[in-house]
Amino acid sequence: MSQPSPNYKNATIALIGVAIFLSAIILALVYTVTIQNTGQVGTLKVAGCQIYYDAGATQNVTSINWGTLEPNSSLNLTLYAKNLGNMPVNWTFQTANWNPQNAQSYIYVNVDFKGAQNTQPNQVIPIVITNSVLSNAPQGTSYSYNLKINATG
Repeated sequence: MSQPSPNYKNATIALIGVAIFLSAIILALVYTVTIQNTGQVGTLKVAGCQIYYDAGATQNVTSINWGTLEPNSSLNLTLYAKNLGNMPVNWTFQTANWNPQNAQSYIYVNVDFKGAQNTQPNQVIPIVITNSVLSNAPQGTSYSYNLKINATG
């Protein structure tokens, strides 16, 4: 068996030296800093609302029957919205599920929140809902829709 050449030994020693040198450089480039973190879990912020017939907020509204309204007439109903959440809310509304689908072309709905902004938790505000039948409404037609009151925090 032949002996490794001195150049082979020198190359091996050089490679080991380079590996040790590079390891030292890599170790010098990686340094870890530990940062301690603390905090507190607060109360989950939630928005909520309920609509009532009375200012004392005791009689929930689940449906409204507007009765018979003639074309080109309106009816107002004052109800009360209560912020049931634990944060201030602003109010909006939308309608959905019209029956018949084209009823929104001759029935106009508006909710007046009387300028209420940032309603505080447990605060009750008056709202006026207006249901209007436009002059182009087909006479003798029944209609229905869902009114969605939104409390957004």
